[in-house]
Amino acid sequence: MVRIARLVAVAALLFSAPLLGADPSSVPAGITYAGGDGLTVSTAVIITGGNDFTTTKAEYAWLHQHVPGAKVMNQSLFNADGHVFDKLRVTLSNGSQRSYFFDITSGFRTLD
Repeated sequence: MVRIARLVAVAALLFSAPLLGADPSSVPAGITYAGGDGLTVSTAVIITGGNDFTTTKAEYAWLHQHVPGAKVMNQSLFNADGHVFDKLRVTLSNGSQRSYFFDITSGFRTLD
């Protein structure tokens, strides 16, 4: 059930934001970032202060701000060391691919 809610949140973000003219770099209210550069699990970007939908939007906003021109190819959810992570595989503007990791533990399973 939680994975379905997460999938719905991601789909809503991907399909409705462009149609609504939403600014992809806009960080949702209450969201804060900590951690590192997101290139590994140990340097994951830590997102706090959100719910399933807003943390997903925050991931895309972070990418838009820190990796201009990146296109998300896929997104996967996994657990490690008692934390919940999203892994976003992106294609960079030069055509190469890279993964970014986000620790979304604080907002996971929160839809309010």
